[in-house]
Amino acid sequence: MSPAERERQVDAFQKYGQSSVMLLTLGAGGVGLDLQRANYVYLFDPWWNPQRENQAIARARRHGQERPVLARRLIALGTVEEKIRALSREKSELFHALMERESTAEASKLTVSDILALVSAANGG
Repeated sequence: MSPAERERQVDAFQKYGQSSVMLLTLGAGGVGLDLQRANYVYLFDPWWNPQRENQAIARARRHGQERPVLARRLIALGTVEEKIRALSREKSELFHALMERESTAEASKLTVSDILALVSAANGG
């Protein structure tokens, strides 16, 4: 889609109410596209990096949004997407646990697998 066509589609959704649904990938919806008229966000394609998903959801909650926004992840059981979501959640929990440690003595209790998981998360995998 050309930049002009993308802008036309966003304007139709945002300003004129001509479109009631806009389908985006996380790549398109997660960067540079604010949709203040959206009131539902459904994530079908989980990302390895949980912050990428949070960014996509936040795009519907930007300045100018006057209604609540409901965000849901739709993940089928037993799929690769379910495994990606679980891995993403584990990495996020590990990162937050590390950031909450108050002393270097506590940080030194990290295991080799903890450190490898964080490095793997930083490299997108």
